[in-house]
Amino acid sequence: MTVATFSQLNLVTRDLAASLAFYRHLGLTAEAAPDGIHASARPPGGPAIEWDTEQFAAQWDSGSRGAGVGGAAAWCGFDDYRGSDDGAAAG
Repeated sequence: MTVATFSQLNLVTRDLAASLAFYRHLGLTAEAAPDGIHASARPPGGPAIEWDTEQFAAQWDSGSRGAGVGGAAAWCGFDDYRGSDDGAAAG
């Protein structure tokens, strides 16, 4: 039996600095990449949280509609990859 585990949440943002300031205010420790287009956090016991600028999201998600439509992508890890697409589910 294949078991899916919620492992990552990607959030697309127009203003990475403002988004990170908000989540840091809530107590989340997030590290921004030097290029300013990506950041990530690894909360203890929870899924990874990733932030990407609209421009960077378009590189890994050809269907990205940008930050203005409230989109996010959730990733699940599988204990057995047979029969799965690579674990991505966009919403």
